[in-house]
Amino acid sequence: PRPIRLLAAEFLSHLGAVTFALQIIDSITPETTDEYEIIAGIYFSGGAYSKALAYFEKRIALANSPKDYQIRLARLSRADCIAHLGNPTSAIEICKELLHESNELLFLSICKQAIGEYLAFQGMYKKALTWLLGAKLSFPGPTLTYDHALLYRWLGYTYVRLKKVPLGKIYLNKSSKIIRLANLGDEVWLENLELKKKLGILGDLESRRLEFFLDVGKNSLNELKLGSLKSKIKIFFSSDEYEIEGKSFLGMPLEIKLLGYLKIA
Repeated sequence: PRPIRLLAAEFLSHLGAVTFALQIIDSITPETTDEYEIIAGIYFSGGAYSKALAYFEKRIALANSPKDYQIRLARLSRADCIAHLGNPTSAIEICKELLHESNELLFLSICKQAIGEYLAFQGMYKKALTWLLGAKLSFPGPTLTYDHALLYRWLGYTYVRLKKVPLGKIYLNKSSKIIRLANLGDEVWLENLELKKKLGILGDLESRRLEFFLDVGKNSLNELKLGSLKSKIKIFFSSDEYEIEGKSFLGMPLEIKLLGYLKIA
């Protein structure tokens, strides 16, 4: 049934297995506003920004009021899609509209952070820093949230681009620490590593891990051929990793975890 398939896709996406989630939602026709939003979010997580944009826009069009909190969140997500599709200027305009319409401290802070991020996209690092520091000042606690991890990521990126490398590293490391402590998802952590690589500040250990990690959700059992595999599998439950023939993989498939549990039993 459609609701069960959608629930399965959402669950897989939260686990980090976005590739499998995308395969499911490609065959689902949403019937409610919530379903449009869920599917849009999964497409966004999978980097399918054009599809995500279309579903967010449909979600917004079906709303009774464009200024309801959930719809403003969807409008902010729409801006994020537009920025990733190469038009950060339009994304900034949307965020500024939302700033004028909103009074929730958290939402205002997220909008400021987004504007800073999109300015950084365009290489306008001094302006980006002003917005990002403004977001930092107004962000309410607690600090172990996805939004704080994003803020610290882009503060770090911007500081490095402004030649303040030590300070940039501090913020990027803070971002990664929040991601791990709050279990925000391995794909989010990998994005930090990829950003550090782009900046040329990736450490040796991080570089080795990034080199061997497959994209989350792509380490399928069809590739591993476990039924005929003679090599030992090293499983690390605490970090959701496993190792085969000297290669590390991030994000264990359920079958791998079951093998580990059977071995323990």
